[in-house]
Amino acid sequence: MWSKTSKLILIIPIVIFADQISKILVSKTGFDAVCNKGFAFGIAPGFLNGIISVLVLLLVVYLIRKEKREGFLLGYLMIVGGGLSNLIDRITLSCVLDFVNLKIFPLFNMADAAIFLGVVIIVFQLLKDLKTNG
Repeated sequence: MWSKTSKLILIIPIVIFADQISKILVSKTGFDAVCNKGFAFGIAPGFLNGIISVLVLLLVVYLIRKEKREGFLLGYLMIVGGGLSNLIDRITLSCVLDFVNLKIFPLFNMADAAIFLGVVIIVFQLLKDLKTNG
């Protein structure tokens, strides 16, 4: 039987699947989408952002291997899932397909939302630890 922690690893393929399916649907329906060649928010387009993406993912994978607390693992796994899905775009499309437009924020996609949510979860866990360990 799988432990609760080992079940969390399923977050990675779920995030990748949801993001890639959403991008396929957007492409097929003619929905407005932008091919983002940059890093976060279109910053630093070019080869360097791919290297930075891989290095960040490797760092998060290292942290996952060291972390035993489920709250932090959840956040890290969401970041990896979103990062890998965007890396798939970089490899297959030479850019990341962004299509969610809230008008008050730069365009983003489901992988970006998973990365953001993962960071928020980690920040909340850090604040919780600070409060507990005072």
